Amino acid sequence: MINIARQPSVSLAPARYDRQLLNAAVSALSGSKHTALHRLDCSVTDGVVEVTGTVPSFYLKQLAQAALMRLERVQSVRNLVAVSDEPRALVADSCEQGPGN
Repeated sequence: MINIARQPSVSLAPARYDRQLLNAAVSALSGSKHTALHRLDCSVTDGVVEVTGTVPSFYLKQLAQAALMRLERVQSVRNLVAVSDEPRALVADSCEQGPGN
């Protein structure tokens, strides 16, 4: 009997899972009703999703992170999304009642 030594097999499972996770991440953001999330970019390495781009509010930044954290097999999310200067609502510095009030 001839004994042939086997070479250790290299598992491609992590790369396949990263591709699947990347597809899921892109779908989660592009499927959002908030169009600002459609323009964000994602990459995945070893189950860590990195999201980059710019959104007009901190709320949308957090919404993107929450959408990605819900995905199966996500180890963590690196949220590198920048928040652009959003228009600020005018807020009165003081309130005064007019005459007769």
